[in-house]
Amino acid sequence: EGRAEFAAEFALLAQAVTGALAAADSPESCDEQLSGMLVRLENLESRFAEFDDFLGELTDRRTEIHDAFSARKQSLLDARARRAGQLAAAADRILATVARRAATLADADEVSTYFASDPMVAKVRRTAEDLRALGDPVRADELDGRLKAARQEASRALRDRTDLYTDGGRTIRLGTHRFSVTTQPLDLTLVPDGDGLAFALTGTDYRAPVTGPRLAADRAYGDRQLPSESPEVYRGEHLAARLLREHGPAALAAADDLGALVR
Repeated sequence: EGRAEFAAEFALLAQAVTGALAAADSPESCDEQLSGMLVRLENLESRFAEFDDFLGELTDRRTEIHDAFSARKQSLLDARARRAGQLAAAADRILATVARRAATLADADEVSTYFASDPMVAKVRRTAEDLRALGDPVRADELDGRLKAARQEASRALRDRTDLYTDGGRTIRLGTHRFSVTTQPLDLTLVPDGDGLAFALTGTDYRAPVTGPRLAADRAYGDRQLPSESPEVYRGEHLAARLLREHGPAALAAADDLGALVR
């Protein structure tokens, strides 16, 4: 009778372990479920203490249960760590966008409104809360700190622009001096400069003389607007000579439409 009762209880324990593993959906839940199973094992050990072979089976079962819940807990911890890493990486990208956007805001009211209501800012805050729920308060606090730093940096940038810029950002003011600001992209070009050539930045008066012998040797071509014209030869003369060479005087004299030959 005792053996039959033990077999029934042992089968129920196996079912309970299976259900507890399925219900353990977090590392904390694994610890709770494991504690419940160990209490149940202790009750069985006390009930069947007079059967030495039963105690051996229960000891082996205790080890199996502990290993099963340890593996389940480690799996959940790994999944939680991966999820936390994904959330943190996504928040990093969002924070970079937030910082760039905040640096362009025009006044303090826009800065306050942006950090109070923008969806991207709200997403960063939600991510911080999610990280806390995942048991990662360090990363959560880091996100909150970086968001706060982004707001402070936006305010500092705004003050700098207010102190330095006038005319809607078109002029820099340094004491009594004023400097025009250009926002067009800078391009490096090669331009004639006196008797030589110089590198120039578009939109500025920057000039740097070219000293390379190969470019200096081509200085004579620097003022030419067209390859078919030079200071000595007018473009019309060049075109007439080309027509004579290609068609000959007789063909030109007999042609009804010289314009067609030119085209």
